[in-house]
Amino acid sequence: LGGAVTDANGVRRSFAHRCSFGCRGGGVLHSKFYLFHSAITAPGGALIGRTVMVGSSNMTANASKVQWNDLYTVRGDTGLYNHFLWMFARMERDRDERRTFQFNDGIYQTTFTPLTPNSADPTMAALNSIHCTGATGGTGYAGRTVVNINMHAWFGVRGYAFAQRVRDMYDHGCYVKVLYSFMSWSVYKKLTHGTGYRMSVRRTIFSRNGGIHATLYSHFKMIAVSGVVGTNHAASVVWTGSNNFTNDGVKFDEVTMRIASRAAWAQYVRQFA
Repeated sequence: LGGAVTDANGVRRSFAHRCSFGCRGGGVLHSKFYLFHSAITAPGGALIGRTVMVGSSNMTANASKVQWNDLYTVRGDTGLYNHFLWMFARMERDRDERRTFQFNDGIYQTTFTPLTPNSADPTMAALNSIHCTGATGGTGYAGRTVVNINMHAWFGVRGYAFAQRVRDMYDHGCYVKVLYSFMSWSVYKKLTHGTGYRMSVRRTIFSRNGGIHATLYSHFKMIAVSGVVGTNHAASVVWTGSNNFTNDGVKFDEVTMRIASRAAWAQYVRQFA
C-alpha cells in the first residue's frame, strides 16, 4: 500500500501509515474505529454506504479469541460518517495536536482526544451528568438511576478521581455495578469501602486451566445508564469506545461515543449481564 499519505498531486487513495507514537497525541494511537463507504451491498443486501464502526475491538487475535469486545455500527448517517472522516484526515497528518474535538449528530455525541491542555475531562463530565434520584418513564429502578460500568483498565490519579465520583453516586442512591479486568488496589478500596452496603465490583479475567495466563478477559470501556442524565429523568444512555479510566486516557488518541438510545442501552446491559 505504501506509507505516504499523499502523492505529488496531494492525493493518495491507498496507504498504510504508521504514526509517530499517536497520530495527534502522545504515547500510542489507541482509538478503534472503522469507516466504510461503498455503493456495493453486503451479503444479504445490506447497504454499507457511510458506515461507522466504533468500540473497543482491535484487529488482533486477542480481540477475537481472548477478549470480550464491542463494536457499535451505524450505517447511512452522513453527519456522523463525515465527522469521523474529518478526524481521520487530521490524524493522517501525524502531527502533535493536543486538542479535544466533540461532535453532535442526533442521538450520537462523539469525543476525540487527546485532551486540550487545562480543559475539563469529558469522561468526568459524563459521570457528573448522572444523578441518582427521580428516574421516570420506565427507566432506573424504583425511581433510582442504574449505572453499569464495564472497564478494562482502571487505575492512576485519573482513575481514582473517577472512583471517588462513582462511589459518591452509589452513596447517593444510584444502583451501581462494576466489571473490570485491571484495577489498582486504591481504586478497588475506594469503590468497595464506605458507608452503607458494599458496591458490586467483579473482576472479569479468567484462566481456563487455572494457570497464570489469562484465557478470557473483558476489554470493554463502557458506561450504561438508565435514569437521570443531565435534565432528562427518563434517559437511557451508553458511553463506549477506546478510553480506559487511566492517566493515559487524556494523552492518547482516543474516541468515545455517547449513544442516547434505549435500544442500544438494552443491548449493552444484556451483554453486561
